[in-house]
Amino acid sequence: MAQYMITYLCGNPPSTPEEGKQHKLKYMDRLSSLGDAALRIAQACPFLEIGGSLEVSEIRKMPSQQ
Repeated sequence: MAQYMITYLCGNPPSTPEEGKQHKLKYMDRLSSLGDAALRIAQACPFLEIGGSLEVSEIRKMPSQQ
């Protein structure tokens, strides 16, 4: 089963409400392309209500070096 890590990042606030709306649409499109329960967990996070953003990343093991 894939494992995911959610990283909380804070960026610059949008300069206009329209810019904020467009950014949110892009972000939600990206999140919808990600997988498993991590997406549902991230979408329900109250951090988003205060203008924060989240990144959901799949954790992959690096091949061992020999």
